[in-house]
Amino acid sequence: MTGLIVSYDSARGYGWIKPLIGRPDEVGNVFVHRSQLRGCAALPKGAQVRFDLVRGGNGRGPQAANVKLVTLPVRSLYKRRETEDNAPTAA
Repeated sequence: MTGLIVSYDSARGYGWIKPLIGRPDEVGNVFVHRSQLRGCAALPKGAQVRFDLVRGGNGRGPQAANVKLVTLPVRSLYKRRETEDNAPTAA
């Protein structure tokens, strides 16, 4: 399943994903915990991710497992480029 990061708090280690496939009103936003991130340490808002949908324990809502970053949001790509362009060069 794929989705977009709605929010992610790196300090607390959790956030929410909005699914892009199917009817979002059937699932709603999906909880994601840092322990399920694969190949990344944080998730910027607007990033596209691929994940497995699992049932939360103790009657909780859906949760994301095996979360992998697919694309960064365009805004993050521009910020990264500006930082690289403004970096000091060796003389």
